[in-house]
Amino acid sequence: MFSRLLGLIILALGLILFHYNFQAPLEVAQSHDPQLTYDMKGVIIGPVFSLMGLAFIIFGNKLADLFMNQKQTWKPMAALVILITFSMLPVIWFENRMEALGYKKVTK
Repeated sequence: MFSRLLGLIILALGLILFHYNFQAPLEVAQSHDPQLTYDMKGVIIGPVFSLMGLAFIIFGNKLADLFMNQKQTWKPMAALVILITFSMLPVIWFENRMEALGYKKVTK
């Protein structure tokens, strides 16, 4: 039960990060505002937290047990690869969409 509640909190945090770092800058970019700023860390963390929260809500204690298991198996690594892969898809789409709207990626 605790892990599902934790999943709900992580999902809520992920959706908030997703909105402020992903959706809001995209709306500003579509209006072609020259003063657009966004943080790629937030763009990356939002989907990761959202998917992690969903996984905890769906799988509950089984997910926590999977990563806390002392035996080294392929299952935790496979779950981590799937999480990272599906979390990066929105990030790649976001970067491509911003480039299509004429914004260039600036690194600090």
